[in-house]
Amino acid sequence: MPIFWDSETKQYVEREEPARSGPIDWREIRALSDQSLSSTTTAALDFTDRMLEGDVDASTWYEYMRTEIKDEHIRQYVLARGGRDRMSQQDWGSVGGMIGSQYSPYLRDFYAQVLAGDVVDGQVRVRVQMYINAAREAYERAFARNAEQAGYTQEKWVLGIAEHCDDCVDFAAEGWQDFDHFPYPGEGATICLTNCQCHKEYRNDQGEVYQ
Repeated sequence: MPIFWDSETKQYVEREEPARSGPIDWREIRALSDQSLSSTTTAALDFTDRMLEGDVDASTWYEYMRTEIKDEHIRQYVLARGGRDRMSQQDWGSVGGMIGSQYSPYLRDFYAQVLAGDVVDGQVRVRVQMYINAAREAYERAFARNAEQAGYTQEKWVLGIAEHCDDCVDFAAEGWQDFDHFPYPGEGATICLTNCQCHKEYRNDQGEVYQ
């Protein structure tokens, strides 16, 4: 079934000819986001294990991680934004900035530690997961841009299905706040860092919620 972006409702919709079947619930879109993160994490961990076992060298692994980080950030942002056709130069600049911050200093310094043997295998795997999970920020920033452009003026922190850190619990308890009050889930500004499973919802002056 064809899927389109509806610029009026800021949602994906499924359409059948000649009738429209209606909007796709954002919970389904977020599920796609989670599936992509999970698949990329699994692939990255598999490749990391090959590096740790000596099947591939560290430099090959480093370039692989750069590619996975870049591709996952782009997938997450484009998914929440409404497709590549909606991507502006500002959007691509936002994605590029997030990717660049992951490359340097984080991944660069991590690579140096791996080469020096300063991290144990288990910690390497944990760090790899965190670098992939950081792409959740891209989804949240694109989703927020849609909300802002549609005139939504407030936001609320919503707990996901996870064991939550104190920061996330406290944010959720604050309820509705002015737009841009909270950090973006996944950007590393909470105790749980990029492992955050939360998201933000938005509300306009008429009480309509963008979630």
